[in-house]
Amino acid sequence: MKINYSVNISLFALLSVLMLCFKLSNAQQIPQFTQYILNPFIINPAYAGTTSHFDFKASYRKQWMGINDAPATMYLTFHGHLGKHIQQGKRKVKNAKTWHHGLGATLLKDQTGLLNTIRANATYSYDMALSKKVRLSFGVSAGIKNFYTNVDDIKLNDNTNNVAVSLNNLNSITPDLNAGLYVYSEKFFIGLSGQNLLFNAINGSIYGLESNVFLRNNFYAQHLYLLTGYVIPVGDNFHIIPSILTKYSFNTPKPSFDFNVKIKYNNIVWGGINARSSDAFSLFIGTLISNKYEVSVSYDYGFTNIAAYTSGSIEMMLGYRIQPKVTVKSPSDYW
Repeated sequence: MKINYSVNISLFALLSVLMLCFKLSNAQQIPQFTQYILNPFIINPAYAGTTSHFDFKASYRKQWMGINDAPATMYLTFHGHLGKHIQQGKRKVKNAKTWHHGLGATLLKDQTGLLNTIRANATYSYDMALSKKVRLSFGVSAGIKNFYTNVDDIKLNDNTNNVAVSLNNLNSITPDLNAGLYVYSEKFFIGLSGQNLLFNAINGSIYGLESNVFLRNNFYAQHLYLLTGYVIPVGDNFHIIPSILTKYSFNTPKPSFDFNVKIKYNNIVWGGINARSSDAFSLFIGTLISNKYEVSVSYDYGFTNIAAYTSGSIEMMLGYRIQPKVTVKSPSDYW
């Protein structure tokens, strides 16, 4: 009996790649972002409603450019305040209440090769004054996430997708829950948030293999974020905002850190640098046009082994702000 070794080897390589991609996807189930400091809402639902304006943002990130099927992420976010009751006082603009609500929504798609994740969430937050200058917001985000593959996109060396065994598409829809706290003022901010808080199995079987084969990798892992920063005014027009983001996933052995420095001029132009521990160095720049339209872009240069095969990562973000009828400063406007 003649054995078709080329088919068997191709099948073995294919299954190995699928299993590796699945494990890599679970190691980084939450997409990587460089411009989180420009949109903290994407990592912490408690940020909803903390600004004086209603905020819309759209972002696209292409990671590891030059590598086929490398991660690509896009999202749409919205958040704003409800019941803030901004009104004109005798001498200055003030808030009629010491508390208000925040509302928001997120739609995100992340793709790595054959693996795709779509998240859709609605957010509620409650914002209250701790003192005249310090505020506390806590928020919760709930929705669904859809994890799926399309094995019809598999192409072997002979430019076909014919393999020796049948591979089934994976399509899993599960509930999603995220929560966070945010303490902020004109001088500092600190936020703690968690994502993937529900311990959900991704799928009962993976590519025809029983779920116990993927016992450690068949669940959405909880992710924790701790973001803290401080505002350093320089003269009347400039602010320097150093910050640190600590990230920890329950399926990784140790946390990672982002060290970020943002320089802001009159809330019109900003730029900065970001260093991600054991991963990449980034630059970002952006501007606010007519107090409504926001444009920013960032570039990551990696310094891990994969850097030799890629020209870096790029992230672009567009924003639109609906400002209140009266001019008012929110603490977050300072950073």
